[in-house]
Amino acid sequence: MNKKILAFNIVYYAVFIGLILLGDQDPSSSLDYGYFIGFFCLVAAILLVVFLLRKTIRPRTWLDYIGIVTATPVLPAIVISIVQASQGIETQWGFSKDHYEYKVIRTEYQSGKKKFEYYRSASPPDSNQLWPGPWVKDSVWIFLSRDGDTIKKVTYHDGVVVKTIP
Repeated sequence: MNKKILAFNIVYYAVFIGLILLGDQDPSSSLDYGYFIGFFCLVAAILLVVFLLRKTIRPRTWLDYIGIVTATPVLPAIVISIVQASQGIETQWGFSKDHYEYKVIRTEYQSGKKKFEYYRSASPPDSNQLWPGPWVKDSVWIFLSRDGDTIKKVTYHDGVVVKTIP
C-alpha cells in the first residue's frame, strides 16, 4: 500500500478513535464529541479529495483503492452501526429531587430485552458546577424480557447492591 495513504489512514483512525473514547468517558458530553467527529470526517474527506486532485496521493493498486475507501467515514459508519445494533437503543433522561440530580437510562436490545438503570449524583450539585459530579447507581434496576416479564431486579443504594431478585 502507498505510504501516504497508509499514513493518512493511521492519522484518521487515531483521531477518530480518540474522539470516540473521549465521548465514551463522559456520556453527558458525547453529543459534543459527535459534532466533533462529524466535523472531523468532513474535513478529512475534503483533505483526501484535495490530495487526490493535486495528485499528492496516487492510488496504483487495488490495495491503494481500499486504503482510500477506508480513509472515509464508510468503514466507521459500518462498525458503529454493527456495535449499536448489538448494544441496543438507549434513551436517557434526568430530573432533580431532594437536592440531587437523577439520571435514568433505558436500553432496549434487539433480542427484545429491556434494561432500566437509575443513577444519582454522588453529592448535591454545586452552583459553580456545570454538570453534576460522579454518578452512583441508585434505586431499583429492572431487567425485562421481550414479553415484558421481569427477568431480574437489583436494588442499589449509593452505588452498593442492597438486594437482588433473580
